[in-house]
Amino acid sequence: MYALGTFSQDWEYVEGLGDLDECNGRWGVTPEFPQGIYHYYATDSYPYFQRCVKGYVQAAAVGGPPPGGGPPPSQ
Repeated sequence: MYALGTFSQDWEYVEGLGDLDECNGRWGVTPEFPQGIYHYYATDSYPYFQRCVKGYVQAAAVGGPPPGGGPPPSQ
């Protein structure tokens, strides 16, 4: 058995071919997000799961750790 990614050159992303992007995801409507959301797909054939991650880092949520580390604020 070979580790995932061993044969990464067996798969090639071709822009415009199919519905999914290079990360095995796409923007679309789901039951939970009727306005639409970017989401990833697991497939029955290679590459199975996303090979990269898209997105932006958002500011820390309320109750999260303060910038620079340390314990979260008490609530």
